[in-house]
Amino acid sequence: MEKAISNLPMKILAQGFLLFPGINIGLALLGLLTLRRFYKIGIFALLLSILSLYLFSTPMVTSRFIYSLQMIPPLALTSLTSSPQHSQLKAIIVLGGGSRYAPEYRQYQPSYTSQERLMYAAKLHQLTQLPIIVLGGNGDHIKPSESELIKIRLDEQFGIKTQWIESASRSTWENILYAVPYLKAQGIESFYLVTSAFHMPRAVAVFNTFHLYPTPAPTDYFEINGDLNKIANWLPSGYMLLISSIALHEYLAKLIYDTF
Repeated sequence: MEKAISNLPMKILAQGFLLFPGINIGLALLGLLTLRRFYKIGIFALLLSILSLYLFSTPMVTSRFIYSLQMIPPLALTSLTSSPQHSQLKAIIVLGGGSRYAPEYRQYQPSYTSQERLMYAAKLHQLTQLPIIVLGGNGDHIKPSESELIKIRLDEQFGIKTQWIESASRSTWENILYAVPYLKAQGIESFYLVTSAFHMPRAVAVFNTFHLYPTPAPTDYFEINGDLNKIANWLPSGYMLLISSIALHEYLAKLIYDTF
């Protein structure tokens, strides 16, 4: 999705109607528009809209949907530096995960997702003393880039100086595309990669496309009780729909990356 749709308004429009609940609204409109001339198609679209909206709002479905992306286990921090591949790793690369305007600070701050990632990168740095590289731009070039905000937070909160940042990108694909020349020039081919667990499969696949081979260091896991025997897990909620939308975004983006 991100690789193929680089224009920001088009990207926002596409995400609005391809993710939940926009996709359900689109199906419902399709059903209503076709109901008179193509009754069966209209009914099918309406039922699909309602059923998918319900199912992907429940813990029982959302847990399985997001867990299928979170297949990479966390690192064993207690034995990190003694692992065979550790000596081959040259850096810690952390991918930005958005920013937000914080009224209480009168300035932009890393989003909650970015904060999770930068804290884990700081932990790895403290254990390994490897330099940190941050990748992350912004979509509108008005607010500070994700990487700039993370760099500031690493310095202020942990006293860690960032080695290099990439701040021009608008997507995961561009994060890596713009960083490749620097990484190649520095001889950095193997490194720890810090990003959210649900985002890790796509990020690793893009790095591999450029013949770079990270050691995944996932963080920011979603933990959901999807026990089918609990009545509460059959009840819909907006939070579960949000997580399902995050997972759907990953699947669609991976599909488009593989296609183009």
